[in-house]
Formats: sequence, structure tokens, C-alpha cells
Amino acid sequence: MIADVIGLGARGPVGLSILQVATNLRARGFTPRSVALRDRSGHEIGLAMTGGIGEHCMGFDRLVSLAAPALAEAVLDAGIFSPSGALPVLLCLAEPGRADDDPRFDGTILEALGAHAGITVDSERSATVRLGHAGFARAIERAKALLDAGAPSVAVGGVDSYYHSAVLRGLDASYRLHALEAEDGFIPSEAAAFVVLARGTVGTPRALRGRILAVAAGNEPAVRDMTTVNTGLAMTLLVERVLERSGPLGWVLTDENGERHRESEWTRVALRLLSGVPRTTWVTNTGDVGAASGPLFAAVMLKLASLGCATGSRALLALHSDGGERGVLAIEAVHG
Repeated sequence: MIADVIGLGARGPVGLSILQVATNLRARGFTPRSVALRDRSGHEIGLAMTGGIGEHCMGFDRLVSLAAPALAEAVLDAGIFSPSGALPVLLCLAEPGRADDDPRFDGTILEALGAHAGITVDSERSATVRLGHAGFARAIERAKALLDAGAPSVAVGGVDSYYHSAVLRGLDASYRLHALEAEDGFIPSEAAAFVVLARGTVGTPRALRGRILAVAAGNEPAVRDMTTVNTGLAMTLLVERVLERSGPLGWVLTDENGERHRESEWTRVALRLLSGVPRTTWVTNTGDVGAASGPLFAAVMLKLASLGCATGSRALLALHSDGGERGVLAIEAVHG
């Protein structure tokens, strides 16, 4: 076992708390809407937007507005925080080089996040992990190292938003926005989510939500090598590694977003190792939430299990970044 999960928090287009997000995901309460921005054909762009944040807010400020309430909720849920304590925070963000990149993403965002959440962030033991969708696996590995070194608890989460004029223009130019002219595209979205990890007796008696049983991270070189077909070998090895450590898992969660290359890769992996195991793709009901995918889906799985309406109590979470980073986690809910 890597760590206990003792706190959950989330915010996004389908809810402003982990309870709202989880129940609305299960109810499929997802309605993308049009914004003032238009695509290359002059059509309004549709995406999923979070309530309470105006369309004028983009980039750094939007990410902080999304992430701060989710972090505050997770820490409150854990029941461990006191104003005099400093909490290590590992924050997953989009890969560098995207059109909304900002030098503040390499550190300053953690200070802003703590200030808006009302939390003292442990600057020496906190970091951003800029690997996109699959960064959550690397962040969990870093959290394990911090716990091994004596940290009583660590907050691990992610935040992302495709609502940025330059980002949407780039997706449109690459035919990645789902539309009549680009059926292979995805619905852009936004979200933030956090889990608080600990070991042993840290937190209140009611705080145990679940456990991270195993994690594995790696890179798929075929994504960058245009001469090689991506047959999902890297992800296959990661899934094998996690299953060896965790034992059988009766539920699979993936971040497939409608793009054929991602679905093709995962289908190959599933046929090799997970044939017949129920699979859930929550992106269908959230839109693509980028670097928030891992913590969001982990938190939702554990929340649904606590409500007695999850597909299973042990799940494998598979994550795919645009740049080839891959991550796999085994998660177990704890009832009662």
C-alpha cells in the first residue's frame, strides 16, 4: 500500500463540491454550452464551464479560482489542518509549451493557491508536476516519498482549463475540437480536484476514504516516433506492474476522450489484460479536464463508493498524456 486517502475535494462544470461532482457524474448531468469564442468556420465553440467564474477570467487566475476551493474542501474533509501547520502540496498542471503557459506555473501558483484556500503551503516540500493527464501518477510517487520521509500528510491534486482563447484556437487548428467537421475531436472542459494522503492514524476517525494500493508511471515513445505504430506496449507494462502489486481489480477507469488514437491504444491494452472487466469513461460526462483527470476520477470513485453507488470498490485508473506520459493507479475504497 502507498497511502491512505483521508480527504477529497473537487470543483468543475458538473458541481462545486466533491458530492455534487460525483452525484452529477453518476446522473450524467452534463451540458456543454457555447461561448463567445468562435472556431475557424465561424461557429460558436462549445465547452464545459464551471459556475461562478466569469468568461473574462482565463489562464493563471482561472486555475487558481478552480483549484483553491477544491483544495480547501479536501483539507477540511481530512480533518487534520490547523492554521499553524504547513501542508506539502503536489499540483498537476498541463504540459509546458501549451498556448496558455505561464512562468508562474513553475512555483508561484502554489503560493497563490494556498493564499486563496486559506492554507499554509509547505514551500520546501511542495511542487508542480507539469505532465498533463498522467502527471497524477508521478505526483503520487512523489507523495509516497514525502510520506516515507516523515511528512504526516500530503495534498495531491490537479487543475486544468481549456477555456483560453489561444488554447482553443490551437485545438481548432489541429482539428481536435469536437465538431461537425472534426468528429475525432474532444469536448474541452475544466476542473480541479485533490486527495489528501496520509499513513496510520493521521486525521479524524471518520476520515479514511480509501487507499492508493499501487502506482506506475512511464512514457510511450511511439507517441513521438511517427514511424512507429503505437500498440500500447508502455501502458501494457504499467498495467501489469500495478496488477502484480494490487491483485485483481474489478473496475477500470480511463481518460479516453473520444480521440481515436487514444481509444485505439487503450483497446489494445484492455484486450491483453482486462478483457471483460467493466470500464467507465467519465470524460463522456465531464468533457476533457486535462491535468485534473487523475485526481478528479480518483476522488469521484471514492466518493461514489462511500455513497454505495460505485461499480466496484477496487479500481484501476489509466491516464494518457498528449506527450507520451502514461500513468496507472490501483485504488481501493474503504467503507464505513
